[in-house]
Amino acid sequence: MGPRIKEILFLNNDLNGCIPEGVGLWTDLQVLDVSFNSLMGHLPDTLSCLSGIEVLNLGHNKLSGDLPDLVCSLRNLVNLTLAYNFFSELSQDCDKLPLKNVGIDFSLNCIPGRQMQRPQPECSVIPGGSLSCLRVPAVKPLVCG
Repeated sequence: MGPRIKEILFLNNDLNGCIPEGVGLWTDLQVLDVSFNSLMGHLPDTLSCLSGIEVLNLGHNKLSGDLPDLVCSLRNLVNLTLAYNFFSELSQDCDKLPLKNVGIDFSLNCIPGRQMQRPQPECSVIPGGSLSCLRVPAVKPLVCG
């Protein structure tokens, strides 16, 4: 088999809409940077399939919802940037990342009880809040590969 894609840099491209579920197909990916765009909605569950990801930069978008364990439990993660979005909750696994020497920046989101977050008036209207990213709850566990 030929060389696999290791890095995808889509930063500052005026991308909008949802992060597609197909992002999980890039299982050999080590760097994914979609920062400084206008991506909205929740994170797709298929991000958990990025088993080789080391750097995940989702900063400076309009992403929202809870940040699920599946993102913060990626084994090879070295740096996770979530700053300048509208996330409303971090999972317990995300709280443990600094103990694993993983850099994490979740500043300027809408996470209650955390320092350096957006003011409440900004969090009351989530950009793209009515946007449907077609998140269908799976009956079976997600199988990557």
